[in-house]
Amino acid sequence: MEKVAWRKANKEWLRKSTEIALRILDALDDLGWNKARLAKELNVSPQQVSKYVRGDENFKIETLCKLEKVLGVEFVPVLQSDQEIVEKGTWKYVEPVQQVTKIEIGNGKPWSYLPKPAMAIEDSYAMAA
Repeated sequence: MEKVAWRKANKEWLRKSTEIALRILDALDDLGWNKARLAKELNVSPQQVSKYVRGDENFKIETLCKLEKVLGVEFVPVLQSDQEIVEKGTWKYVEPVQQVTKIEIGNGKPWSYLPKPAMAIEDSYAMAA
């Protein structure tokens, strides 16, 4: 009963810890690594890596940064002042900081994304009466 109360009291960070554990396991799979290889890369014991992937580790920022660097994933996005997170399945309009009228594409030439006026097509054929 005491464990149930503890899990309820720590529900929010335990949920995030589980998400991180799943991301670690996915990254290991993508890299073709096992937990022992990750332990070696992080310079920690295999038992510590097992704690990470169990989903109940209260991660320190330092540990998350090491994991991000070694695995090439991002667990904790840090937003710039003009960015917002869009929750899954929702859209929110964000006012641009600066109006963009042209962007450069791969060939270095500017490309306008603003709509151009339609060109009038003159009909050179006379209609028969």
